[in-house]
Order: sequence, then C-alpha cells, then structure tokens
Amino acid sequence: MPKLRLSPGNPNQPEQIDSHFVPGGRWEAKGGRQQTTRHAECFLKHVCPPRQDSFSFLDVGCALGDAMPMFRKAFPEATLSGCDISEKAVRRCQEEYGHLARFFQSSVGELTDHYDVIHCSNVIEHVENYVEIVQHLTSLAETLYIMVPYNEHYKGQPLRPEMGFWHIATFDEHTFDSLTSETLRLRYTTYNCRPAWTWKLPLRKLDAWLHRWPYVDEQIAYEFARIAPGADA
Repeated sequence: MPKLRLSPGNPNQPEQIDSHFVPGGRWEAKGGRQQTTRHAECFLKHVCPPRQDSFSFLDVGCALGDAMPMFRKAFPEATLSGCDISEKAVRRCQEEYGHLARFFQSSVGELTDHYDVIHCSNVIEHVENYVEIVQHLTSLAETLYIMVPYNEHYKGQPLRPEMGFWHIATFDEHTFDSLTSETLRLRYTTYNCRPAWTWKLPLRKLDAWLHRWPYVDEQIAYEFARIAPGADA
C-alpha cells in the first residue's frame, strides 16, 4: 500500500485536517459543507448520472458526508460507504448520515477492500504522490472517478508543496496518462462547478487578467474503468 508523502511545507497534515472538522471549525466556516453538495451535484450531472442497479460505492474523502443524501437518491439500490482520514469527520458522518451509508476512518493509501465504484472528489490535489495514490485506487475499483480543480495555478506557476497552500498540485488532461493500459481505460471531462466562496472569483480573475496569468475556473473528472480481457476499449 502506498504511504502518503507529506513534505514539511505541506499543510495537509492529518492532525491539522482532523481539527477542521470539529463543530464550527474551519471546514464549516469556509463553506465546506456547501462545497461538498455542489461537487456531488456536478458529479451526478456531468460525470456519472443516476442509476438503478445494485452496486458497491465508496466515497473517498467524504468529509462530513453531505454528499450521501444525493448519492442515496441517485443510486437507490447501491451499497454506500464513505471514508475520511479525519476521525472527527467520520464520527460526525456516522451520527448524521449513518442511516444512509457505512462510514469508516482511512487514508486513501490504506484502503484494501474492492468496490464497483470509487468516487474521490477534491482530495487528490492535497496529496504529493498523487499518481501513486490514484494507481492504488484503480486496483480497488471497477470504475474510479477522480475530480480535482483543472489547470490550477498561482501567479502563473503550477502548484507545488513548497508554496504552502492546501492545494499542492496542478492537473490537466495528461496528468494520469502513464496509468493507462490494455486493461485500464482513462477518459476525462471538464466542467464548471461553482465554488461555495464565489466572492473570491472576480478578484482572482482580475488579478490573473492584469498579470496575464493562466486562469481556469473548472473541474476535471477522470474516469478509470477496468477493461475485460478481449473487450473493446
């Protein structure tokens, strides 16, 4: 199993993340709960439409579980699970949404069980060894969905851990090309998903325009699907 690589300049330390999910903590104060629901809405609209069959579904990095009501409505026959690295987040998920899904504590690199579908929204941009982690997740799912900010930059430069931001990597169409094979198909799509903190957008756009820096306010979704032997890709 791959171990999360966290350099000293990376603020995404487990103890800091855990502190975000106390009642009234940074996650809720910064609109995290609203952000979760908006990303789930966009996922169901642009990436994976509702389905009526029975399958197992894991939401990796589920935060406070606010996507689960939408997933339960969209996938009424699915066996839903959610996990997060934060013990505090998982405890609150169990209290509020335990009637909808099973929740457990785990980092992305520690997962071992297999699922028909794994959903991982806005998590991998916090991870330094993201290619290794995504490769691990592809081994656990028939279909894996990874959603991250698309082509995100700071002052015209790709994101790096030493910048000290929560997002530490920049993603584009070719980020995971190395993972494709005869048995693993990769597709991607980009789409708009309005963030919870919309008041910041005009300032970011103006700053980028004044300095002629690249600015893209979109998400990119990667779909990794297992290909059966002899099947057409």
